[in-house]
Amino acid sequence: METQNTLTPPPATADMSFRQLVNERRSVRSFLPERIPSDVMQDCFDMAILAPSVSNLQPWQFYWVKSDKNREEMRDLCMRQEAANTAAEFVVCVGRTGLWRKYAKLIIQQMEEAQLDLPKPFDIYYHKIVPISYTLGPLSILGYLREFLFWAIRVFRPMSHTPKNRSEMRAWAIKSTSLACQNFMLALRAHGYDTCALDGFDPTRIKRMLKLPRDAVIVMVITAGKRAPDDVRFGPRLRLGRENFVFEA
Repeated sequence: METQNTLTPPPATADMSFRQLVNERRSVRSFLPERIPSDVMQDCFDMAILAPSVSNLQPWQFYWVKSDKNREEMRDLCMRQEAANTAAEFVVCVGRTGLWRKYAKLIIQQMEEAQLDLPKPFDIYYHKIVPISYTLGPLSILGYLREFLFWAIRVFRPMSHTPKNRSEMRAWAIKSTSLACQNFMLALRAHGYDTCALDGFDPTRIKRMLKLPRDAVIVMVITAGKRAPDDVRFGPRLRLGRENFVFEA
């Protein structure tokens, strides 16, 4: 597991302010057939995995569908919608609920190899608190027992919430993976490419095609490529006003 200091230097990207970058990211439905260079895709994956995640456990995986056979099958499994029919690239974004223990051990190993002078609570967190927080046990029995204990503590003082069953573990993985997906889409836009985050797809058949493990949950399928100049849907961006979403407490 490599540290951030050893990431491959990225290829040059467009000189673009963050505000301009966010404004230019649009959900494109019509792409040119030009494939995205591998070094650009790899740089965008590097940017994706810099996203924050709960406990830094990074429960995401990205499947870049490259073969012509699988890309054609993806068009069918994404219901032949235009953003899939014209896509130059497909990336299946996956949350994993079963890798937290492995990744926690890798983080501990990484800290030890780097000989980091970290506060003791940081070391205790990964050795003890993480296993306590995420172990569910058979039929999630340990998760429900933990939730009952935390409920009792909340009577007297504030207490955080941890996943108590497999459904909540899926939500935990989806939450962090979604943050990485946004990083990935913004990174592609910085390179001059566009994306569309699809929710219309057959997750069961995609899991079967990619031979994904049982704990994998497909968060979204991102299609990407060069924006077609004849995509006429780009009028003014429609968003409800800030007063609908932002409140002061």
